[in-house]
Amino acid sequence: MTAILKTVLNRAKLIFSDVDETVADLYAPATEVMSDNLNLLIGEGKSLVFISGQGKQNIYQRVVRGINPSLRRHVLVCECSGAATWGFDQNGNYHSAPYYSEYDVFTDRQKQHWREIIDRLIHDFSLSVYPAMPLSEFLSSAPNSQNAIMVDDRGPQITFEVVHSQELRQDIFSRAKEMLDAVDLPVDVVLAGTYAIDFTIKGVTKATAVKAILRSPQILGDIGLSSCPRMDEMLVLGDKFSMVNGGTDMNFLYGLNDRVTAIDFRKEKREELHPGYTILVWDGARELHGGLEEYLRLYFETGANTTAANTGSVSTREKAARVSLRENRGYDIIFEDNLLDTNNTRLEETMPDDACVVFYDQLYDAQVGNRLRGDLQRYFARFDCLGIYPLLTSQNGCEKKDMALLCQALDTLGRSGLSRRGTVVGVGGGVLLDVVGLAAHLFRRSVNYIKIPTTLIGQVDAGIGIKVGVNYGGRKNLIGAFYPPLAVLIDMNFIFDLSESKIECGIAEMIKIAATSDRQLLEDMLHVPREGRLDGGALKSDPQIREDFREMIKRACMSTIGQLSLDFYEAASLRRLADFGHTFSSYIEEKSGYRISHGYAVAIDMLLSVYMAESLGLIAAEVRQRYVALFERYALVKREHLLFVRQNHADMYDVSIPSAIKHRGGDLNHVVPAGEWGNAVFLNLDNCRDRSDAYAMILSNEQLRHAYSSAVYRLLKDCDNRD
Repeated sequence: MTAILKTVLNRAKLIFSDVDETVADLYAPATEVMSDNLNLLIGEGKSLVFISGQGKQNIYQRVVRGINPSLRRHVLVCECSGAATWGFDQNGNYHSAPYYSEYDVFTDRQKQHWREIIDRLIHDFSLSVYPAMPLSEFLSSAPNSQNAIMVDDRGPQITFEVVHSQELRQDIFSRAKEMLDAVDLPVDVVLAGTYAIDFTIKGVTKATAVKAILRSPQILGDIGLSSCPRMDEMLVLGDKFSMVNGGTDMNFLYGLNDRVTAIDFRKEKREELHPGYTILVWDGARELHGGLEEYLRLYFETGANTTAANTGSVSTREKAARVSLRENRGYDIIFEDNLLDTNNTRLEETMPDDACVVFYDQLYDAQVGNRLRGDLQRYFARFDCLGIYPLLTSQNGCEKKDMALLCQALDTLGRSGLSRRGTVVGVGGGVLLDVVGLAAHLFRRSVNYIKIPTTLIGQVDAGIGIKVGVNYGGRKNLIGAFYPPLAVLIDMNFIFDLSESKIECGIAEMIKIAATSDRQLLEDMLHVPREGRLDGGALKSDPQIREDFREMIKRACMSTIGQLSLDFYEAASLRRLADFGHTFSSYIEEKSGYRISHGYAVAIDMLLSVYMAESLGLIAAEVRQRYVALFERYALVKREHLLFVRQNHADMYDVSIPSAIKHRGGDLNHVVPAGEWGNAVFLNLDNCRDRSDAYAMILSNEQLRHAYSSAVYRLLKDCDNRD
C-alpha cells in the first residue's frame, strides 16, 4: 500500500484536498510539520486546491498562512464548499475578487430571510451559541450544556456544530428542512461530518468548484498548469467518503471521475465506500490530519521522485478504455393540497413537455374510483396524454404485485406509443407505484416517472424512495431496481378516502421511522388525541385531528428521506435503521398469501423486536410498555395476526433469519430498540461476516433464538391477558 500511495502522489500535478480533519483539526491551525510538507509539495511543482465548508479568511489563517507567500500563486482556496474560488497574487495575498461566486445570485432579502431562519432555529431549540473554536476549547467552555452549539456564519455557508447530542442534531436538521421547504429560498441543509449541520447554497458542492477549475484555462494557468492534467495526474485527499456517514468528500470525485485516486485518512470501512471509485484507505499508525502528516513524511523521507517502475508494486497493465457511468439525479418531494384541481399548476410544473401515460389504482370502491378517474381525465386534458389506465393491485384480499401486473403495465405502454422522452405518472398506493415504477424503468430503457402516492403508507414510506419492484417465485420484491422519479407529489386529501386498515398500515410505517430516528414524532403519535375510528372520514371531519395528522405525515416523510439519503442505492452498507420491522415481515406476508398486508406485518415484526430487546436486556420493561401502548393506541395488534404468530412462529424464525442474512449481504443487521424510548441498534450473529463494534450485540444462533422464543411467548401471553 505504501508504494502505491507514494506513486500516486509522485505523479500528481494537481491535488484537491479537504481542510477540516484532513489538513488541520477542526477550527485549529495546521501544524508546523503540515505547513512544511505543503511547502515541499508546491516546491516540487504541484498545485494545491483547498476546498472547505469554511470561509476564505478561516482557511487563510489555518492553512495558507503557513505556506510561503512566493508559493501561494500555485494555491486555490474554494470557500463554503465551493460557493466561491479564490486565487493569490505575486505577493501571496488574495485577489481582489474571486474567480466566481455563487452567492451573487442571492438578493439582499433572501440573505436576510436565510438568517431569520437561523435565528428562529436558535430560538425554538433554546440553543446556547458559541463562536467557532477548536473542539477541545469548546468542550472546556461548555462541558455539560446539551443545548450548547458552535455557529459559524461565513456568508455563503452557515454551520451549526452540534457536539453534545446527536438527537438534538437530528431534530434541528429535520426542523430546518421543514422551514426551508416551506419558503422559496435557494438553500440546502445537510448533515456533514460528525457534528455539523451545513446550510449551503442549493446545488453547490465541492463538485461545483472542481468542475469550474478544470473547465477554466485561466484558473489552471494562474496556478502554473499549462493544460488540464490527465486523470492519473490528479489526486484527492479527504476523510469523509463513507456513504453511511454522509460522504461529503465524494463530491470531489463526482466533479472528476472514477479514474482519479482518492485517499481516505479517516480509515473508513471499505464496504461503506462507493463502489466503482478508486478510494485508497490510509493504513498507517495515525489517521485524519495525523495520517496525512505521516503519509507526507514517509513520501519525502523515502524519496519523493520514486517512479512506479522502481516500486515494483504497481501494475502497468494497459486498459483499452475505462467507461465511467454515474447517475447523480435528485428529485423533489412536494406537499400540495388539491393536486388534481384544474386550477392547480403544481403537477403541471413538474411535467416534461412530451406525452404522458397515467396509471391509477383500481383498488378503490366504485364511487371513489370513478371520482378519481374523472379528476384525472379533467386534469390531464391539458396535456398530450396518451391514456389513463387502471391497474388492479389486490384481488380477493391478496396483494397482486406480480409479473402479470408488470407485464400488463408494459403492454399498455407498448400500445400507447409513448416515446423515449415520455413520462409515466403513477397515482396509487405503494404496490402500484412499485410496479409502475419498474415498468417505467424497463420501458424503452427508462422513461420519466412521476409518483403521486395516495395511501398513507405510500406517503411516508413506500412511495417516496427510489426502489421499484415486484414479487416473484413467492418472494417479496425479488425482482426490482433503484429508479429515482422526477418528483413525488403528496396530497393529503387522498387519505380521506382510505379505510381504517389502510390508515393503520401507514401508521405502522410511521412508528418504524419514529422509533429509529425521530423521538419527537414518537411522542406525538403516543399523545395526539384519538377517539373512535381513525379512518379517512374521521380525518376529514375533525379539523384538529386532520392538522395534527398532517404534521405527523410531513415529519415522518422527511425523517424517512433523511435516513434513506445516507445511502439511497444501498451501495455502501446494508445496515439500515429503516429496516426496523423488516426481518420477519416478508415471511408473514408471503406465508399468509399477502392476506396480512405489509403494514400489519411490519407491526408484528416490530412488536416481536421490542420484546426481544427486553429479553436481551437492551430496554427496560417501562420502555417496552410504552411501545406496546403505542401499538394498541392505533389498533395494530390484531387477534387474527397473533393467531398467525402462534401457529407459525418456529418456521418464521427458521425461514426469516437465513433470508435476512442473504438479503443483507451476509449480515443479519436486525434492528431492535435499545436504551431510551426512540433509540435503536443492530444485532448480528457470530457466524456472520461483520463482527465489528457497529453492533450492540453479536449473538450465537442459540442466544438469538432464545430471545425470539421468549419474545413470542411474552407477546402472546400479554395479549391473552389483556383479552
